[in-house]
Amino acid sequence: MINSNSLNKNEAWIEIKEVLLKHFLPDNYTKLVLTRTQLIKLKQAICNLERNYEDILTGLELTEETDEGTLEEYLHMLRSITERLKCAHEEYHSYNTAFHGIVNEHPLLASYSNIFVILYASLKELTKTTGEITYSWKIFIKLIDMIIAKIIRDLTMNLKNKDDSSDEEDDENYRNTPPAGKEKKNRRNDREFTIDEEFFHSVIMPSIYSTILAGIRQENIGLFNLVFSLEIALKKTTVTREDVDSFLKLFFKIKEYKYWRELDTQFVVNSQKVDIEEYNKFKSMLLKHYPDTRRAFEIIDIQLGPSF
Repeated sequence: MINSNSLNKNEAWIEIKEVLLKHFLPDNYTKLVLTRTQLIKLKQAICNLERNYEDILTGLELTEETDEGTLEEYLHMLRSITERLKCAHEEYHSYNTAFHGIVNEHPLLASYSNIFVILYASLKELTKTTGEITYSWKIFIKLIDMIIAKIIRDLTMNLKNKDDSSDEEDDENYRNTPPAGKEKKNRRNDREFTIDEEFFHSVIMPSIYSTILAGIRQENIGLFNLVFSLEIALKKTTVTREDVDSFLKLFFKIKEYKYWRELDTQFVVNSQKVDIEEYNKFKSMLLKHYPDTRRAFEIIDIQLGPSF
């Protein structure tokens, strides 16, 4: 289980991927669970063997009176444990490779696992910024599990109802106009929903995202959306961590930063005077990282005038 206070994004990604496999690829999920169980057993076996090896070394007391038979017995035990350790490590490596092979399959599920991890990381960033208490990792992963389960259950039920309606219509048609020389057959339409990018984009993601937003205070939703978009941009490498940190540092200096998306509030007062010292610091910092903005600042300087 992930510690909410120190999110390991790789472990979190694997845990969410498991949830997606459970619902969309249950056979793969079963393989993953069995492989992970074997890994846990092997890890424990390796720890026990290493402990036994240390115990033998610790208990070995060589003196002038130690006979050759006793020494050979100790050496035989150490060689046996060493061989068993080698086999256990090789088996562990084999199962670990298989585990990550299953986890890294299916790019679509991998992509949305990343998005859900970023969604949670954005919640934690919101907590650090505003102090608002948001979902723990345990509750967050449970929400995803429950939402997806409900979506699949509802879709399956809808398809079943359509199939039943289609069967009834076929029966009625058969009674009215039975085919010559043909016996009546019970036929069901093979309908299913496709698990693809469109399905995740239009069904899964909106349901999860709206549920997450429902747990955030209204005044902080705009800020959360901003943080989330920055984290997505960071993942896509369109910005760097330094870019994000610098932007947020400056953004939070704005007194009413929470209301940056509110049209009916004075996010920034037009008549507010610009502090020349703060402005020059900001300009120097931005030009250092983004030299291409020089022309934009030349235009801003002209508009502000020499006496601002």
